[in-house]
Amino acid sequence: KIWEPLPLIGSLIFATIITLIGGFYFRISHKDLIYNTHKLALYATIIILTLLIAKVTEYFLLQNVSGLLEVIRYPLFVPFAAILLCVLLNEEIALFSTCFLAVILGLSLAVDHSRFIALNLIAGVVAILTSRLLRKRKEVFVVCAKVWLCCIPIFFVYNFAQDSFWSIFIISDLTSTFAFLILTSILIVGLLPILESIFHVMTDITLMEYMDPNSELLRRLSVEAPGTYQHCLVVGSIAEAAA
Repeated sequence: KIWEPLPLIGSLIFATIITLIGGFYFRISHKDLIYNTHKLALYATIIILTLLIAKVTEYFLLQNVSGLLEVIRYPLFVPFAAILLCVLLNEEIALFSTCFLAVILGLSLAVDHSRFIALNLIAGVVAILTSRLLRKRKEVFVVCAKVWLCCIPIFFVYNFAQDSFWSIFIISDLTSTFAFLILTSILIVGLLPILESIFHVMTDITLMEYMDPNSELLRRLSVEAPGTYQHCLVVGSIAEAAA
């Protein structure tokens, strides 16, 4: 009955409460996000994209008649937003959004609410902690691998709670979360340069790529203007030491 008047009003009230709390939090702790149009649009885009991916995935799982919903019991959506927000904005915004997304998705999707929230919340926090020092795009796969490893004991905890040491569901849960995190890695690697370009955000990953001495621009500079190149290296070292 999600299209009936009362459920729609309830969803609207819930969304309004979440939006107001988020707005007050950012106004108090992250005013630069509120007053920066590019960053605010970037934040909204990542959140909306995460919600859309979650709802589209849920739709296909519910429409599937081969029991796919029983295999994919705990889909991971929050790490996707957590990594993007951590890399493109900062860790505090990513952590705040991870908590809210875990709750919102856990309450709105056709899943085991408490376990879905716990798993996505832990996975999101681990994703933030391990993506703080990302310097290369391919390291996103390493971050997602660490998130997957942290999910393994959680599935055993869920199994132990039912007074069982082993069940076939552990294999399906591990396989489905692994698939979700692989897709998450691919999406993030593909979306990062697009989001950077559209919203004019410079990440540490891009800066480290520019610093690569094997890049075409730096190689040309070292060959065509070796004096300027060496001078830039010295000034850069002095600036780093001063900073």
